[in-house]
Amino acid sequence: MEDKIYETDNLYLASVLSMLLKTEPRFKLVAERILFCFPMSEELQAAIDDYVAGVPVDAFALIQMIKRLRNEMYTRRNLGRNLEGRSQG
Repeated sequence: MEDKIYETDNLYLASVLSMLLKTEPRFKLVAERILFCFPMSEELQAAIDDYVAGVPVDAFALIQMIKRLRNEMYTRRNLGRNLEGRSQG
């Protein structure tokens, strides 16, 4: 049986989830969009519920996580474009 994966394109949600779960997501490129992927678990569902409820997080740590994930997102998206261009011509 395949493990269930929670996917989101929301950078801010992914950043908070990364902080609460103390793990960074996997990345998936779909039609020039990056999806942040987390394995489904009770801890993930609790973290999503906390995010929706407005859980307080350290502002500095959140900004750093947003920057880290955004940079990774752009790098992976640009790498995907470069690989697609090479395969076409």
